Amino acid sequence: MATVALYNIKGGVGKTAAAVNLAYLAARDGAQTILFDLDPQGSAAFYFRIKPSRKLPGRKFLRGGRSIEKRIRGTDY
Repeated sequence: MATVALYNIKGGVGKTAAAVNLAYLAARDGAQTILFDLDPQGSAAFYFRIKPSRKLPGRKFLRGGRSIEKRIRGTDY
């Protein structure tokens, strides 16, 4: 299993676009892929045309529990 993280304090540098494209390419090549968008704007959902059920703060998400599995959404990609 590989983990890839994209991070930059400055906004508008293409972090989400790069993460979405890397996730798409990995999935296209057959890798089981999950993309965690911890940005409060949640723009990754827009790229994949999915509507999140509700906002879940990153800190709460990282603590784990059953709520994580409920928040995973499939895409057409």
